[in-house]
Amino acid sequence: MLPSGDKAGDELWFDEDYADLLDELTHFGVITPRDLRALIEKYLEEILAADKKEVAGLEGQPDYYIRSLGTTPKRVEKGVLYTHVGITRLAMRLEFGSTKFSEYQRSKS
Repeated sequence: MLPSGDKAGDELWFDEDYADLLDELTHFGVITPRDLRALIEKYLEEILAADKKEVAGLEGQPDYYIRSLGTTPKRVEKGVLYTHVGITRLAMRLEFGSTKFSEYQRSKS
């Protein structure tokens, strides 16, 4: 369902944190695989369009700037910015509201 090119790979210095993501999904009531699929399918086209727009804005930017955003020039060259976890979190922000999602994120710290 999620584009394979968006999965965090060897070019990133971090692994996708699926344990935290699972906690977040559970908190917002996304419990079953069906719930998750419905959430992602609802917003995937919009998120991928935003991803392309973000990548286009990074073309020609210096490597240090691209890395400061948590990605790599190689991912930008591939035309991807968001990881699978990032796509899912963006879908949650769209579904449940950015403020509510951010408040939950802050409460975990």
